[in-house]
Amino acid sequence: MATLYEFYQVADDYIGMFSQYVYQTFTIGTTGANNAFNVYSVKCKFQNWGGGGGTITAAIKATSAGVPTGSALCSGTILENTISGEQVKEIIMTTNPSLSPSTKYAIQLHITADGVNVMRKHGSATYSGGNEGYGDGASSWTPDSDDIYFEVWGNPAGVTLTPTALAITTLMPTIIHATIHAETIPLNSTMQIISPTFRINQPLGTIQIGTGTIGSHFIATDYPIVEGLIAGTTKQTINPNLEIS
Repeated sequence: MATLYEFYQVADDYIGMFSQYVYQTFTIGTTGANNAFNVYSVKCKFQNWGGGGGTITAAIKATSAGVPTGSALCSGTILENTISGEQVKEIIMTTNPSLSPSTKYAIQLHITADGVNVMRKHGSATYSGGNEGYGDGASSWTPDSDDIYFEVWGNPAGVTLTPTALAITTLMPTIIHATIHAETIPLNSTMQIISPTFRINQPLGTIQIGTGTIGSHFIATDYPIVEGLIAGTTKQTINPNLEIS
């Protein structure tokens, strides 16, 4: 799930986008965590006053002298007719570049048909990490002092998942299925306990976890009697063989 990294969520006015490109610069760490992250989406607040025949494209660009510059680092597009009234709308990026801490970037917005405006805070904007502006989408830009409502969402950059070793605890197993003295215990038969321990057809060693075969299971040579079994008693078996579990 994406995380909100940088934002300015105030709007009381609008700016038209049809005949111009509109941008909002922002600096990582101004209102959100000052960490590198991979961009996932941009959210802006739009006003649909009768549009519906075009698309809205949001792009993230680097900045120079406080305005957008160069090619888009990433972009995404939505249809104008998906906006109803005044609505915050998410535009998911088609690629996910990493943005750097304490660095200024620009959100650039453009529509292909009239009828939709982008909402902003006019006259007394308070976002200190950037500002709104407009221009030709290339090299001619006019900054102003307002701020567009925006949210930049992403995921942590360069995260490496390190597996954690699990501690293995050896518990006293219950005898359910095994071969004793290389002899298989028949179904519903009884097992005579003749000593506090019994020997299973393996040399001295430790319990080995594996598939094994019917009638045998690899365990230590000398194995303690469990389930309260006492030398000289009998135990009813319910399976054709005993198994260690």
